[in-house]
This record gives sequence, C-alpha cells and structure tokens, in this order.
Amino acid sequence: MPKRKYRTKVKILYDILSSAITPVKKTRIMSMSNLNPHTFKFYFEFCLGNGLLSEKEGYYELTEKGHRFLNDCKSILDRIEEIERIGSRSGLIVDITVKPVKVLEKTFSNKNENKTIRR
Repeated sequence: MPKRKYRTKVKILYDILSSAITPVKKTRIMSMSNLNPHTFKFYFEFCLGNGLLSEKEGYYELTEKGHRFLNDCKSILDRIEEIERIGSRSGLIVDITVKPVKVLEKTFSNKNENKTIRR
C-alpha cells in the first residue's frame, strides 16, 4: 500500500491564503482549504496574527504582506515539485516533508554531577 502523503505546512498556508484573494467569510476559507475546524483555527490565527489576512465586517482578505507570503509559498511549492520530479525521473525516491523538531531533554547522574543534554 502506498504511503499517504500529507500536506506540508507551507501547502496548508498556501491553500488558506489563496482562498482569501477576494473578501470571503471565515467558513468559506475553511471549506476551500479543506481543513477541520481545530486545524483551521490554528493556521487562521497564525495568518491573522502575522498580518497576512485582515478582517472587515466579517469578511477576510489578503493584506499586501499576505500577497507576498502567498507568492513565496507558491515559489517554495513549485521548487519542491521540481525536485521531486527530477528525483523520480532519476530513480531516486525524494520525499521532501517538513517535520516538527522536538527538543529532548535527558537528565542523568554522572558521579556527583547532574547534567542536562539537549538533542
């Protein structure tokens, strides 16, 4: 069975922002970006908090900064697609995904001395 391919964070942001090129309601953005309410809330608040979207009378629209960010996302996605296409043509398996980085803390005792290691 083929491995399921999830959308990257860049793709999710691209989907949200491209849904708001013209003024639309919040629920329309959520349905066009195909996200559940919990996930949508996280990314939508990110867009509002970083000035990518603005609200006026219940309608949301891209800001100038949002337009630039949308173009940047498109460039990144196009580049990833190109890399994957080249990799598949050459027989390489190329999987470019962005995974969260966890900081692991481990405390251990080494003779009378406690140390914390971060990985």
